[in-house]
Amino acid sequence: NRLHDKLSIGVGGHINPQDDGMLAEVGRSARHLLENAARREIEEEIDAQGSWSSHPIGLINDDSNSVGAVHVGLLQIVTVEGTVKIREEDVLEGQLVSLEELKARRAEGANFETWSSMVIETLDDFVSRPVPVAT
Repeated sequence: NRLHDKLSIGVGGHINPQDDGMLAEVGRSARHLLENAARREIEEEIDAQGSWSSHPIGLINDDSNSVGAVHVGLLQIVTVEGTVKIREEDVLEGQLVSLEELKARRAEGANFETWSSMVIETLDDFVSRPVPVAT
């Protein structure tokens, strides 16, 4: 209810018990827990027809509202090679828009949830950075 009728540029969710499966393996860390949870949430909420990759940027902490006060966010850029659509179309709707349109909507007072609004402010910095390639 706290996010009802708000716009978001992200995929949201929680870390679930099954996400820690890889922590039992030698050498795994909290980073892997976050990667597993993010991968699961993306695959649950987004139908990406093609390959995709994610690149973590940082954490979001915002105690200014009831949602942010009890959550911390993992900010990451997801790059998709192919088409993307929302899985739960009976509950959510979505569309791909340009960065310029996001900024214009925010400037016009669109009802973005707080984290999205914060990220839109500096999104140029994130999407202009080169994405490291795993070797």
